[in-house]
Amino acid sequence: MKRAVLFGNLAAYNIFVVLCYIGLKITLQTIRNITMFISKYSYFIFLLHHYTIVEIESHFADVVLDKYGTGVVYVLCWVVILGLSKIMYILNKKSIAFFAN
Repeated sequence: MKRAVLFGNLAAYNIFVVLCYIGLKITLQTIRNITMFISKYSYFIFLLHHYTIVEIESHFADVVLDKYGTGVVYVLCWVVILGLSKIMYILNKKSIAFFAN
């Protein structure tokens, strides 16, 4: 198990580096807009996702979910994480502007 976790982490880090490099080479405006949108919120998603998933799933600890229920919880996690990330982004931007003046 430890090997699988180590390999998974190393693979994720390598994919991140490769995608950053490839992102610099992209000239298609649609793809650039999508990657800019993702990069704008990715740090806040990174900060919030573990805590949010644990909090949401703690409410379903004693519940046996079928595929549909699991899908609903999955989508719920994403909606909450994205919403909180948007709020964090706005608060961060406002606080930087406040202290910059």
